[in-house]
Amino acid sequence: SDGVIAIQARDVEVLNATSSDIESMAEKLGVEAGQLLRAKKVRSYANRNKWNRVFLELGYLQKDVMDTMAKEGNSDRRAITIASGWLQGANIVSGVVQLNYSQETSGLLREPLLVKQMISDIENLKEQKRNDVVIVKMLGVLKQMAEIIDVPLNSGIPEDKVKEIHEITSQFTKEVLTNKR
Repeated sequence: SDGVIAIQARDVEVLNATSSDIESMAEKLGVEAGQLLRAKKVRSYANRNKWNRVFLELGYLQKDVMDTMAKEGNSDRRAITIASGWLQGANIVSGVVQLNYSQETSGLLREPLLVKQMISDIENLKEQKRNDVVIVKMLGVLKQMAEIIDVPLNSGIPEDKVKEIHEITSQFTKEVLTNKR
């Protein structure tokens, strides 16, 4: 993601911008402020150019997220987080594939079984979450993606469809970030 690239490049500005986007999305998905404390530590260390601490805290953050998601009763949050992460990854990868298009590189976006599973998981959320405006939009985007990426194994995703993936996922991200609740 942009955050990982920013850390590798030791780019505080990009890391801060990415962190703000992530925190905004997390809040909209119902993540409690206390759960974002470690993310704030990552930013704090980056702002002080303590990159070894950034990497260390990021590792702890990843473990915290995985532990939280593994807890019983978090199946809805887990489904939403996985789908959100995959859509963000698809946005980034589709942007890169657009710049370096080939049938082979477009295959990086071909995950029809995973997308079908995410659709099923989102459709099985508790009713209140399933009816949330952002989740309804997410499900629609996943269904669009399922159609686009369901190509034969040895076929690539056409270049115009890669562009469509990038547009769809970019628009979804913008809508999530601007949706006021």
